[in-house]
Amino acid sequence: LKLVCANLNEISKDSLPTWQAASCGTVAGVISAFLSTPLDVLRTRLNLREDHLCPKSQHPRPPPKKASQLLKEEALLVYKGRGLM
Repeated sequence: LKLVCANLNEISKDSLPTWQAASCGTVAGVISAFLSTPLDVLRTRLNLREDHLCPKSQHPRPPPKKASQLLKEEALLVYKGRGLM
């Protein structure tokens, strides 16, 4: 984003005003967090599945959920809870 902004102003990216450089960093951080949060939730849920915690339990357990099912049920709720979807 910083390079695009510098090209639009026809200056080098190192001479970009501070407020524009900070704005580019902010936008890049928001996009990164927006895209990576559901994947982090999915990774955490997969790591904390019951079949990893107690492999030889006598209690019947439901079959483990697929990654796509977890993504739909858990990760997308992050966006729905914030009104983004």
